[in-house]
Amino acid sequence: MSLSSFSKHELNITKEEAITAIIASIAKEETALASIMEAESEKLRYAIEKIKPCDENMMLLLKLNQSVDDVIGHIVDMQIVLKNKLRLALGHLPKPPCPPCPPCPPCPCPKPCHKCFAVFSACIKYCWSGGKTLNLREDFCFENNNFCCLRTEKRHCDYFIVLPADKGFRAEIDFNLRNLCKEPVAIELKQEAGGITLFSKKYSFGENTQKIEIRDVLYFKSVRQQDSRISFRLLSEKSIEIKKAIVKLTSSHEAAVYERKGE
Repeated sequence: MSLSSFSKHELNITKEEAITAIIASIAKEETALASIMEAESEKLRYAIEKIKPCDENMMLLLKLNQSVDDVIGHIVDMQIVLKNKLRLALGHLPKPPCPPCPPCPPCPCPKPCHKCFAVFSACIKYCWSGGKTLNLREDFCFENNNFCCLRTEKRHCDYFIVLPADKGFRAEIDFNLRNLCKEPVAIELKQEAGGITLFSKKYSFGENTQKIEIRDVLYFKSVRQQDSRISFRLLSEKSIEIKKAIVKLTSSHEAAVYERKGE
């Protein structure tokens, strides 16, 4: 039995091809070991059939049996080496791609009768990290209808809903949260534009409040010729669990427009 070798033109191969070649070489070595075991068994059977039983021949048979036993021992050692070699090779095989994530279920809240609306809804449970803004880009589904100007944005690890200029908005907030750490919880809703806070509201809950529900209706004024941003920030240090979070925005004429200075 000789060692496997590769020609020079076979060295320029991919990782998958190299692993396949290693596994193929292990299979060839297993075939060679099987041939050796078969040859040893034939040798022992032939000796039993041809050598007549007597004291001198019995010693010869014992030596022959010891020789076969030594060969089988070496084969077992080689099998252990090949097993470890195969395990390492299989460990470097590429993993199959993850199955596609199931689509988010439709938002449970009814669609408003307004012509323009947008709904941000969290369809899966996840933790809201302390001191962070609510991740409205990755953890939320965004459904809109005739509202192409509304979008989400990320700035310095904070997430915002961008409200276009010269438009007023009505926001319906429906949050269902769980406080598992039994510590005070505070959530701040803020609207800002150009580094200036236009509106801010804080929702505070005591340490014994495990089930937190926030249902509110707010009106956001917009800035003339300038987009504004709203965010939800968890002011507490500990994380809380979000069971449901829905932010429904509709265009509203009840929310006035901020006038810029000098106009």
